[in-house]
Amino acid sequence: MGLAFLRNCCPTDDLLPEYLLPWEQLGKKAAKLMDAGELKDQVEKLPCLDYTHLRSYEEYCLAHSLLSTIAHCYVWQDRDKGVVPEVLPRAVAVPWYHVSQYLGLNPVYCYLACMLANWKKESEDSCDIELICGAPGTPHTDWFFIVSIQIEIDFGKGIKNIIKTYQALTTGDDNGLIEGLQGIADTIKRMQQTLSRMHEKQDPWPFYNKLRPFFEGWGAQSKFLPEGLIYEGVSDSPLQYLGGSAAQSSTIQTFDAILGVKHTAALKQISTHIFTFIHYKHDTYVPFKGRPLSMKSFGSKPILYNT
Repeated sequence: MGLAFLRNCCPTDDLLPEYLLPWEQLGKKAAKLMDAGELKDQVEKLPCLDYTHLRSYEEYCLAHSLLSTIAHCYVWQDRDKGVVPEVLPRAVAVPWYHVSQYLGLNPVYCYLACMLANWKKESEDSCDIELICGAPGTPHTDWFFIVSIQIEIDFGKGIKNIIKTYQALTTGDDNGLIEGLQGIADTIKRMQQTLSRMHEKQDPWPFYNKLRPFFEGWGAQSKFLPEGLIYEGVSDSPLQYLGGSAAQSSTIQTFDAILGVKHTAALKQISTHIFTFIHYKHDTYVPFKGRPLSMKSFGSKPILYNT
């Protein structure tokens, strides 16, 4: 199965080394503890663990999802009461910061943490997507994640057509270009069909009242933490980061790049800023980002179609 930007997963991929088990145990139930108003007390009891016990890229991704979930649950647990901490405890802040640095990410709940590395299946052929870390409002908010992850899977199945199109544009291969573009169109249609299923099980109320506030970062855009958040043991000054958004997915940016889509100056500025929150490996995966190949030259010469 082509996974594109998704973390490769198998039934045992939600397991960390035994030494780091406290992160796993707390991260997987953090959202429910947050909803019960009990997460902060558990974080205060969390031991300071050494992140260098992580042994692989997959484990770093999983640790980032777990720590991101714990951190955002800690910060936003009492948001409805107007009580938001200005300091993230050392036991979460220090490993989260360094794990994020290893992955080329910011220590904030981002698209990789909530979607790309936050899933598993019982087998490659299984149709059921299982979340590793739920979010506030779970299970009523799970469908949003499941649909978003399936869209990434749909994209992964069509990545070969994007590569074929790029190669055809490079070499002037008319037939390859036609096949590649048709494959891209089929992929986009498949992604649209999946997105249209969002309304089947996702109630708007928990999405807007539970998920959106949980995704929020800290800084100028935050009502509660306009100065940012202090990461104890990392920085004595508040750090500011944009929160999670589906706009941080590299899929749409990839389509824009290969098709040469132009945006207004304002949208381009936003897009460029969002790209700083995308995994560095995903950024370098898009070889045509910023230098799309033009299809106008193909439109100015005849192409023979088989009828």
